[in-house]
Amino acid sequence: MSKFWIYGDSFVRDWSIDWQWHRQLAHIANRDMAIKGDFGVSNDWILMQIAEDWYANRFEKDDIVIVVTTSCNRYWFLKDHPTISNYNQMTQFHNYKDKWGVTDEQQHAIELYFKHIHQGYLDAFRFDAHVAWINDMSNKLAQQGVKLMLLPGWDNFSHVRPQTTLPTQGSLVASVSEKEFTSEDAMDRWYGRTIPDQRVNHLIKDNHYELARAIANSITRDTVLDLDSVDWKLKVLNLQTEKMFANQLSPTLIR
Repeated sequence: MSKFWIYGDSFVRDWSIDWQWHRQLAHIANRDMAIKGDFGVSNDWILMQIAEDWYANRFEKDDIVIVVTTSCNRYWFLKDHPTISNYNQMTQFHNYKDKWGVTDEQQHAIELYFKHIHQGYLDAFRFDAHVAWINDMSNKLAQQGVKLMLLPGWDNFSHVRPQTTLPTQGSLVASVSEKEFTSEDAMDRWYGRTIPDQRVNHLIKDNHYELARAIANSITRDTVLDLDSVDWKLKVLNLQTEKMFANQLSPTLIR
C-alpha cells in the first residue's frame, strides 16, 4: 500500500488521536502513513528527517511526501534537543531544564547567539535555501514516481518560491490557525497563559477534518491546494468560549 510521509513541527506532531488531520487524511485516501514531527523544531531538523529517509531509500513509487515548514527564525541549536529551537519560548527555559536536562551553559550560549549573532535577514536567506532544497527534492522524488507537497506553517517566502509537484497557496497560521480566534487580542490572551496551546496541532477538531479533506481533494483532482478557500470554522475561540468548545480541543492536557 502506498504511503503518506508527513514531516513538520507542532502542526504535525502525532498525539495518537483519531481525528488528527493526518490520520483522517490517511483514512480518506486509504494509505499508510509515517509521521515525523515535533513541537518547537526548526526547518533544519524537518529537512534532515526527509534527507535521512531519502538516503535510506524508504520512499516508493506512488508515495506522497507532505512537508510542513515552520517559522524561519527557529534554529537547531542543540543536537540532542531539536525541540529547543524557538526563541519565542526561551522564557520557559526552566521547563527545558526540568524535562530534558538543558544546562545553564547551553542556555547562556543560546541567549548570546540571539544577543550578538542572530540577524533576521539571514533567517530569510536560510529559508530560501531550505525551499530550494525542497524544490530539488521534489524533482528527485518525481523521478521515482513520488509526489511532494510543501504545506507552509508560516508564509516566510521571499526570493525562492515553492515549485513542487503538489502546489499550495496560503499558510496554516494565516489561513486558519490565527483566524480561529475571535480577535487578535483573544489570540494574545490565549497564548499568554502559562500552558501551551490546547488545540491539537493548533487547530480545532472541525478544522482537522477540513484540512484532511482539502488535501485529499487537491491530490485526487490534481489541483492547487488553496488554504484560503477551505471552508474553515473561524472566529470562535477565546478564553470565555474555551469551555463551550472543549470537545474541539485536546482531550488531555497538552504540557
